Amino acid sequence: PSQVAARFLAAKHQFRLLATGGRGQGAAQNLCLEAATAELVSLMDADDRSTLDRFVKLNDALQAHRADGWDGVCCAVKIFGMVSAGMASYVAWQNTLLDPTDISANRFVEIPGLHQSGIYPRRLLHETLGGYRDLPSWPIDIDTWMRLAEVGACIGKVPELMYGWRQHSLQSTRNHGRCSLEHLRRCKAHFLLRSLPVEVQVLEVWSVGKTLEEWHQAVTWAAEATATETTSEAAIRRRLLLRLMEWRPKRGRGGGTRKQQAEPVDGEGKDASSGCPSPASALPLACEVQVERHEVETGTTPPPEPENQGSFAVARIFAYGKADFREQVRHAVTSGYLGRGTTDLDVPCRWARLDWPAA
Repeated sequence: PSQVAARFLAAKHQFRLLATGGRGQGAAQNLCLEAATAELVSLMDADDRSTLDRFVKLNDALQAHRADGWDGVCCAVKIFGMVSAGMASYVAWQNTLLDPTDISANRFVEIPGLHQSGIYPRRLLHETLGGYRDLPSWPIDIDTWMRLAEVGACIGKVPELMYGWRQHSLQSTRNHGRCSLEHLRRCKAHFLLRSLPVEVQVLEVWSVGKTLEEWHQAVTWAAEATATETTSEAAIRRRLLLRLMEWRPKRGRGGGTRKQQAEPVDGEGKDASSGCPSPASALPLACEVQVERHEVETGTTPPPEPENQGSFAVARIFAYGKADFREQVRHAVTSGYLGRGTTDLDVPCRWARLDWPAA
């Protein structure tokens, strides 16, 4: 350690201890942003690991992709410690997302990259985003990825495993309430309503049972929160039809769908203390949602797409626990709607994906 410190001092680098007085993760990260003077910044958890050449390789990759529009770059991650099968699967999926387009599109699936594994322009984080937000509503990492996408930041990833992410029983990922699936769904729903093209007038959620109901609650929560918080005259006023599509195995009777009574949700009289953050960069959004419930049997034709709504009238969420069944439903739905045997690749404007098993 003394030799390493001597080399840093010889190069006129300095070690500085910054303290926030226990005000939390977001305050600590923002204090570092304020104190930093370099063009590029990074952060690292104290109990994680890194290869010695990570910053050099990240900077080389960033400079090599400047012409491609990259603003920042992170790296693939290796986990160690108390590793569960679920976390190993998640990190393996995360490590496959290298292209900025894939990283941005998959932010609605889960956190698409480990933020602390990368380097980013200080101006982007401190001035464009306004720093990190330590919210009670959802984790800092997913909030940061969502807001980076909103401002159009282009973040790539290199495949080298240069960052070690320690897993242990006390980490906030496993224990903090804002990291629960309920809070993650709320975060996705909040930013989804902000990111949908204005032409979209129908949002469909395809799932079953508890997961379908939880997505219903998340979307209506986000709509109610924005309705109570939005007062700006410049706000985007959106009327959205939320169609809850419960598609179950065929039960041996005539097909079709059974439509249940619609439920209007307009946010009037709701509690405004929901913890939903104010919009950071997008225009304020006031969203009124009407809910329809449908039960659809496999082997039957889904309800028709609304007429005269334009090419991007319907956004769809497929939330199923098994990947093969999820793809089967997706293919059947898109084929049924378009009527020409298409696959998912033929559907235009897939700006995001929400089909992770834990979604």
